[in-house]
Amino acid sequence: MALPIWAGTVKTTIAYYERHVERILWRYRPELAMCLRLGEKKYGGRYASHEYRWFPQLRRITGESVAIAEPVTFQRHQLEEQAVVGPIKRTWNTMLAKEDKAISKSRQGLIDLVKERQKDLEQGSSRELSEQLLTNDGGAAATGNLLHGTETFFAHNAANADGKRRDPNDNYAGLSTNHGDQGGSDETDDEFVVWSPTIVDYTGTGWAVGQADWESRCLIVLNYAMQKVRYRNDEPNFVDAVFLHPDMFTAVTDKLEAKQEVVLERGRQKSKILDFGFEAIEYRGSEIIPTYSAPADTGYGISCKNICWWSIFDKLINMETDYQTGSQTFVWLMSLVGNVIFKSPNRHFKLINAT
Repeated sequence: MALPIWAGTVKTTIAYYERHVERILWRYRPELAMCLRLGEKKYGGRYASHEYRWFPQLRRITGESVAIAEPVTFQRHQLEEQAVVGPIKRTWNTMLAKEDKAISKSRQGLIDLVKERQKDLEQGSSRELSEQLLTNDGGAAATGNLLHGTETFFAHNAANADGKRRDPNDNYAGLSTNHGDQGGSDETDDEFVVWSPTIVDYTGTGWAVGQADWESRCLIVLNYAMQKVRYRNDEPNFVDAVFLHPDMFTAVTDKLEAKQEVVLERGRQKSKILDFGFEAIEYRGSEIIPTYSAPADTGYGISCKNICWWSIFDKLINMETDYQTGSQTFVWLMSLVGNVIFKSPNRHFKLINAT
C-alpha cells in the first residue's frame, strides 16, 4: 500500500535528519561534543558482534644481559590480556498521527512539526548519553543495561597512604583495577597502576594548603590529578577535558582570574569545545568545562582520545521509520546498540569530596 502524501512528507523530512543525527548530537551537550569529536569510532562490519574485545598492553618487555659469547634465549612474553565489554541497547521513539497532519494545516506546517519531534528525540538522547557517559556504572546489576560510563571503573577503597587519593577497587572489561593486580610492587612499576584510574579526594588529610574544601585547593588538586595521569604512561596522555559541576567550575575561574591566567575566547585559540557554543577555560592543555551531568562536589578528567564509540550498526545512532496503516500513524525510532569503550581506566581521573 502506497504511503499517504502526508506520511511521505514525514518520511522525507526524517530521512534528512537520519544522515546527520550523530553530528547533531554534538550540539546539545559538551560531554558528547568532546568525546564524540575526539574519540575513536568503530561501527558495523566486523564490529557487528555480541561483544567488543581488545587487548590492552598491561606489561612491558624488559631487557636481559647476555655474555658476548652466549646465544640469546628467546621467550614468549605474556604482555596482554583480553578485555571484553558487551553492548547495550537504548531506544528513543516518537510518532505523528493523521490528526497531527490536519492540525498542522499545511505541508510546511507538517515539516515544522516533524522537526520539533525530531529535535525532542535528539535532545533527549543527547542528555541521557551525556549523563550516562560520566556517571553510569555499567558493572552494577541495576544499571548494566545503560551506557557503561566512567563510574564502571571508579569504585574505591579507603584513603591512600598519602592522604590525597583513594585506592581503586573495581573491575572493568573483566580486568581488576586494583593496584598491583596486574603486577608490580609499587607505583614505580608500570604494571602496578596500568589498569587503575586516579581517584583524588580533595578533602583528604594529605594536602598541605588551604581548608579542606574545593574552593581553597582546586588548582593544586587539578595539578596533582593531571600530573598523576599524564606522567604515568609511556605515551603522551593529556586529559583533554575536565568536566566539573558548575559550582566547582566557578571556584576554578575565580582562582585563575585572581592569578590573571588567560581564559579562552571563542575562535581565538584552538579550542575543541568553544566553537560549539559551550563555556570552557584552558588550563595546562586541558579544557575545563562546567556541566550539570557531573554530580555536586564531583569532577571527571577524561582523555577523550582514549575513548572508542562502538556500534553494531554502520553508524552510532540507527533510525527506523514506519507508517502504521491500522492506526494511521507514522512512527520512528532512534536506537544505540553498542557501548562506549574506555581503552584503559588509568588514563582518566575523578575528583571527589569523601568527607
